[in-house]
Amino acid sequence: MSSETQDSSITEDEKDRQYRERMKHYKATKHLTYACNPILHEYPRLAYFGVGVSKDELIAYVHKHNLLYKDPDPKIDSRLDDGQRMAQSWRTAAERLSDIVEFDLDLQLPRSPDYDMVVALYSNYDLEDEGLEEEDEVEVLRLIQEELGITSPGLWHFAYETEGCRRLPWIPPTAEDMRRYINILPAGQRARLLEISRLAGSE
Repeated sequence: MSSETQDSSITEDEKDRQYRERMKHYKATKHLTYACNPILHEYPRLAYFGVGVSKDELIAYVHKHNLLYKDPDPKIDSRLDDGQRMAQSWRTAAERLSDIVEFDLDLQLPRSPDYDMVVALYSNYDLEDEGLEEEDEVEVLRLIQEELGITSPGLWHFAYETEGCRRLPWIPPTAEDMRRYINILPAGQRARLLEISRLAGSE
C-alpha cells in the first residue's frame, strides 16, 4: 500500500491528534524565555503574547456578531470556499476586538497542542516598542476574554511560521545599550542580572 493511500485513510480526528502530538513541546508559557535582543544581535524564535483560542470559539464569535465575510463582488464571493470566507471573517473579528480594547490586535497561528489561533497583542520582536504597562495589559486581556467568552490566560505562544534562531555578528554593547536591554527584561530576569552585575562589581 502506498503512503498516499495510507494518508488518505487517516480520519480528520486522527490528523488532529497527530498534529497536537507533534506540537506538545511548544506549550505556551507565562514568562518570555527568548526575548528579542537586538542590542546583542540575538534573534530568537518568534513568539506572540496573547490569548489562545480554538477555531470553534472564533467561529462562534463570528456568527454571534454577524461577521461572516461577504465579498462586495458577487462573482468573487461565489468562488470563496468556506476556509477562505472564514479567514476573512476572522480578520474582521480581530478588527472588532481591536476597537473594543482600543489596542491593535492581530490573529496569529501558533505552534501549540492546545490552541488553534492567538489573539496577539505583540511579539517578542516589538515588545520594547509596543508593550503595555502591566495594568493596561491586564485590562486588555480581560476585555478580550470577556468579549470572546473564554478564560484562556495571556501567555507567550511560539509562532508557527518561524525558521528558528538566527544570529548576526556580535558587536560589544555600550553601557546605555545594556541599560535599555535590562529594562525590557521580565522582572525576575532583570533582578537576577542586576544582582550578578552587583556581585561582579564588588569583586
